[in-house]
Amino acid sequence: MVCPISRAAASSASSPCTAAPGTSSSATYSASAGALQTALEEKSAALQKDLEVMGPEERENAQRDLRNEERAIVRAQTEFREDLDLRNNEAIGKIQQDVLREISAYATSAGFDLVAIGECRCEAGEHVAHED
Repeated sequence: MVCPISRAAASSASSPCTAAPGTSSSATYSASAGALQTALEEKSAALQKDLEVMGPEERENAQRDLRNEERAIVRAQTEFREDLDLRNNEAIGKIQQDVLREISAYATSAGFDLVAIGECRCEAGEHVAHED
């Protein structure tokens, strides 16, 4: 007996959990990123007001500092997104492994000889007929 299982069915169980791994850290990140962004905007506004009275060297230094802070914020956002994506991928992978383990256990207990995951194709490129 053959039991075909589509890959979409195996991975659909992961969709409700994609936001869960980073929930607590994203709240912390959101608060600190908001504070950094607000501080940068305030510093930028103060710099705009003071540009006319600053000397050329002082102006360049202040603008360079502002650009460096902007880059640091973007870098922190990128690192956070990469970390969140990594955690989500790990969680999805674990869920997929659990689903496949359960499918295998069920197939064994039900006496299936073969469980096909994804599309089945023969060597000639034609679809193999699935038993329902």
